[in-house]
Amino acid sequence: MTPPSQARQPSLALTWRHRAALVGFFLSGFAALIYEVCWIREASLAFGSTTQALSTVLAVFFLGIAVGSALFARWGQNARPMIWFAALELLLGALALATPVLFDLTEQIFGVAYRTLGDQSQALVAVRVALVSLILFLPTVCMGGTLPLMCRQFVVQPHRVGYTTGFLYGLNTLGAAAGTLAAGFVLIPGIGVHGSIF
Repeated sequence: MTPPSQARQPSLALTWRHRAALVGFFLSGFAALIYEVCWIREASLAFGSTTQALSTVLAVFFLGIAVGSALFARWGQNARPMIWFAALELLLGALALATPVLFDLTEQIFGVAYRTLGDQSQALVAVRVALVSLILFLPTVCMGGTLPLMCRQFVVQPHRVGYTTGFLYGLNTLGAAAGTLAAGFVLIPGIGVHGSIF
């Protein structure tokens, strides 16, 4: 019989596939925040105001993550989570590769809107939010779907829900912190915004 002290100790029974998935989840957070930093830079170039570009990208970023989390928390119950996780990451990569071209296109659209609307600041804000949403909403929905799928894969014992979910969230967030530092201090200065996204 297992001693009570050992029974209370949370642990993850990890195969090599589980370990590979966890490395992938760390890298998912790493890539996501590289994208976010680059998208903020792209938006500031397209729309002019760094503060407004930052606010718009962050709002759309977290909206997409919230929607993706809600959707895949429901769909993930009946899915093979690692297959869905891989599919989301591949789709996210494809969508992210398209963002530099899309930001260039929206810069032209926003220029037309700016010349048309003039000093109607509220209308310009609405145009900016709409354009950023068109570019970033689907990629960020993909990002939001990854945590529920990972939880579906790894949370197998009800009494360890908190530990396992916290571990996964912390691992992904650690990757995100590393990605932010890498983007700001290494990648963008070294290979530029588009190079960092690629």
